[in-house]
Amino acid sequence: MRVSWFDALLRRVHSLPGPPWVFVVVATLALALALHLADFVDRPDRFHVRADLVVGAASPPIFVWLALALDRVARRSVARLRPALDPNGEPEAVITADLTRTPNTHAWLALVIGAVGGVASVLQAPENWGIDMADPGLAYLAALGLAVLTEVLLLGLLSHIVHQLRVVARVHRGVRVDLFHLEPLYAFSILTAATGLALLALIIGLIVFLSLAIGTFLLVGTSDIAITVVIAALAVACFFVPLVGLHGRIADEKAARMADAQTTLATVLAAVRTRVADGDLDGAAKLKDAMLAADASVVAIARISTWPWRSETLRGFVSAVLLPVGLFLAYELLRRALDG
Repeated sequence: MRVSWFDALLRRVHSLPGPPWVFVVVATLALALALHLADFVDRPDRFHVRADLVVGAASPPIFVWLALALDRVARRSVARLRPALDPNGEPEAVITADLTRTPNTHAWLALVIGAVGGVASVLQAPENWGIDMADPGLAYLAALGLAVLTEVLLLGLLSHIVHQLRVVARVHRGVRVDLFHLEPLYAFSILTAATGLALLALIIGLIVFLSLAIGTFLLVGTSDIAITVVIAALAVACFFVPLVGLHGRIADEKAARMADAQTTLATVLAAVRTRVADGDLDGAAKLKDAMLAADASVVAIARISTWPWRSETLRGFVSAVLLPVGLFLAYELLRRALDG
């Protein structure tokens, strides 16, 4: 299987000395220096450190770091899932390798579409990149390079994530479901939650830092807010959608176990009624423990949740999603109150 350019990049960064955050810092400084150098060549008399260039320089390395971070979570998730894997199914090593790769076709599409999108972004709205088309200079070429790099790596990250979540859904179709040993089946909920929160943090962080850099809040129009809401909805979907199939399998297993337990309880109750009808009260009394056990089985099965995640995982995810929404609403109310 050929390694995609995105996976080759991830492997190269992973092989560098030090933790991945060191790469983010060094790469950000290098890109920021190149962008400021281009700005200095064009306008040496008006040169100053620009926060928007620093934020723009940080975006591509952060995309790479996020992919590496999600791969680490994926590896740990497969290890936790191990007890539920089918011995005759895909080996753990094969699942891990598939989870941490980007299909070549997807990677090439990300490269082509990202390159075209990056160039188009600068050509259509050069002012958003701090470019004066009356005197573009070297900064124009720097902006083109940054835009292409950002779009390509962003689409590479999204391609990586989409493939990863599809593998999660596929693996869930082959795991063994033990209703009284569900802990291993919660393994991938950590990955899907991390994926959703990563996308949410990515868009919110970009909005916040760019807003601070340019001195005004970016979400000024209805379309901007709508796009952000859509991305937030996609982040939520990243958590829930890959787990829906496993939820169905657990629900089916619960229904089957519940039917067996109720059949057993009905059998015991019928035996009790028969003995009572025959006047064998001592025999009926001896079936008391069996009846209590059968009833306890029905109650225990009824209490089992069919959702493939821990309750604290869901609470943490929902809280993390609602927090920025609450802060945004508070900001809007305060802004309107002050403007009024």
